[in-house]
Amino acid sequence: MAEKAIYDWLPRIEFTLDHPVAAVWPQILRWERWIEGAQYSPQTVGGKRGVVGETIKITQRVMGDEVGTDFYTEVVKIIENKQFMMKILPLKQPMGPIEAIAGYEVFDLHEHDGGTVVVYQTIAQLETSKLDHAAFQEYGRREIEAGEKLWPQEFIPRLKALIENAAR
Repeated sequence: MAEKAIYDWLPRIEFTLDHPVAAVWPQILRWERWIEGAQYSPQTVGGKRGVVGETIKITQRVMGDEVGTDFYTEVVKIIENKQFMMKILPLKQPMGPIEAIAGYEVFDLHEHDGGTVVVYQTIAQLETSKLDHAAFQEYGRREIEAGEKLWPQEFIPRLKALIENAAR
């Protein structure tokens, strides 16, 4: 059996919105509305949306050379107006070279000068036996870099538009 290569998947995105937490929080709970796009397509497949126990299927439309790969998360913690946490569930099938994943996706919010600071983090460990350590590190670095670019280009502008439309 090939030795497993490990990659610590640790992207962290921080941004400030010119809206109070009370206006931002409902959109964080409905994150699929502003994350969905060219790369991700999340949908609730179990439990109630925005409640602990909700299961979310996330189709990654483009990841490396893979198209249509799914992974699942479960909402495990909600602190109203402060934190929304999802556990990444075991893969049902490989996701590109990734054969196993364990970790969490977390949104943290706090008010600052009348606005809201939003911090999104994934804290996860990925495993593969398909690539050697160096190749898997490079793969992870490239994928995080590509994903981080989506935040200012797509996700944050969509989130801002939803908040502004809800305020009208």
